[in-house]
Amino acid sequence: MRRLVSLVIVAALAASALADDKPAEKTPPKRAMPVYDGRAEEGTRAIDVLHTAGRVVLFPAWVVVNYGIRWPLGKFITWAENSHGLRHVVNVWFLGPPTPTMSIFPIVLYDFGFQPSVGVRMLWEDGFATPGSRFSFKLGVGGTDWYRADVGTRIALPQHLKLWADVSVRHRPDQLYYGPGSNSPAEAKARFADTRGAATLAFGWTSLNVFVQSAATAATESRYGGNSSISDRVADGLIPRLPTGYNELLLSHRGGIRLALDTRSHKRIESGARLDATIERVTTSRYTTWTHYDIKAGGALKLDKVGERLLDIRARLQLIESDHIDDVPFTELAAIGGAGDLRGFANGRARGASAMSVMVDYQWPLAAWLDATLYLGSGNVFGENLGGFDLQHMRGSLGLGLGLAGLSDDRQIELWSALGFEPLGGGVDPSNFRLVLAYAYDY
Repeated sequence: MRRLVSLVIVAALAASALADDKPAEKTPPKRAMPVYDGRAEEGTRAIDVLHTAGRVVLFPAWVVVNYGIRWPLGKFITWAENSHGLRHVVNVWFLGPPTPTMSIFPIVLYDFGFQPSVGVRMLWEDGFATPGSRFSFKLGVGGTDWYRADVGTRIALPQHLKLWADVSVRHRPDQLYYGPGSNSPAEAKARFADTRGAATLAFGWTSLNVFVQSAATAATESRYGGNSSISDRVADGLIPRLPTGYNELLLSHRGGIRLALDTRSHKRIESGARLDATIERVTTSRYTTWTHYDIKAGGALKLDKVGERLLDIRARLQLIESDHIDDVPFTELAAIGGAGDLRGFANGRARGASAMSVMVDYQWPLAAWLDATLYLGSGNVFGENLGGFDLQHMRGSLGLGLGLAGLSDDRQIELWSALGFEPLGGGVDPSNFRLVLAYAYDY
C-alpha cells in the first residue's frame, strides 16, 4: 500500500514538472478601435474643459433649481391639477360666467416700494338696469392714509349706444417724483401724496365715444417710508425747483373723444391689430389750458394653433400742447412707467411735455393653467413735440411675470418683477427694481 501511494506521488510530481517545461502561450495583441465614420479620434479641446468646469461651478445651482424649485413646483402643479376643491375656487373666482346677481371677489396689490393694499370688488355684468348693462364698485385700503373708492355703471341703449358714469376718490402717500425731463437722476427720488376725486360721464359706442370730467386734485408733502419729500430734494439741489401745482388744490375740467379699434374678438388668444387714442382739452382753476394726446397702437401675433404662445408689440405716444408748457401741473404731464408701459419703472418715473415708448411682450405656457410672460420695453419723456428725441436718451425695461391662464380681464392674478435702466447713452445701468403681486386689480 505504501508503495502504491509513493508511486502516485512520484507520478504527480513528474506530471507537474513536465507541465512547467511547456512554453507559455502568448497573449494576442489588443485590437485597435475601428474608425467607423472615417474620422480620427479627437483630443481634448479647450471647449470641453470649459464645459466640464462650468458643470462643476454650476452644480450647486443645478441642485437648487432641480430639487429646491423644479421638484416641489412639479409636485404642487400635479396636486393643483387634480384638486377638485382648487378647481372649484378658480371657477368661481376667475372663470365663472356672469351671474344674474352681484359677484363679489377680493382685491390684493403688493408693489415693492409702495404701500400694499387690499379691498373688495362687486361686479354686476349680466343685465344690470337693461340687458348688456353693468355696475361696478371697488373699495381698497392700505392703512389710514391709503384709500380708494370707485363706483361706475354702463347703461346699454338702443343702436349699440352706451352711457358711462363713474365717480372715484383716492388718496396715496407713496407717489414718486424725480424731477423734470428725460435725464432726471435716480438719486433725486422724492415722495408726494396724491389726492384726487373725479366724476366722469361718457356717451357713444365702445369703439368711439365722447366724455367730460370734472376733478379736484392735490399733490402735497409726503415722506413715505422715511424718504425725502419734493421740498427736501429741492433744498438738496437734486431737483431744480418745486413743480407747478405742488402743494395746491387744483380744480380741472376736461372734455374729449376716445377711439378704440381692435380686430380681435378674443383678445387673449387671437392675432390682430388695435388702436387706442384719446384727445382731450383740459383747463384748471388757476393754470393754462392745454391739449393732451395719448395714442397707442400695436399688434398681437398668435404663434401656435391654440394661442398659448403670443407675441404682443405696441407703441405709445403722448403729447402735451400748450402755449405755456411750464404752467401745466406736473401731475398732468406726459409720463412713463406702470404696468401698462415700462414695467421696470413706477408710474411717473419721468415727466415731460411729450413721451414715447415701445413695448414687446412674449407669453408662453409653463403648465396647463400657468403662463409666463417676458416683458421688454424702451422709452422716455422729451420736450414739446418730442423735442430733443435721441435713441441715447431712451430708458430700458426688462421683466418676467407669471399668471393664471385663461382668466377674464376683470379677474386676474399675476406675479411679476422687472428692472428699469438708465438712458442708454450712459450705459446699460439698472437703477430700479419692481416686484408686484396683484389679484383682480386693474392698474
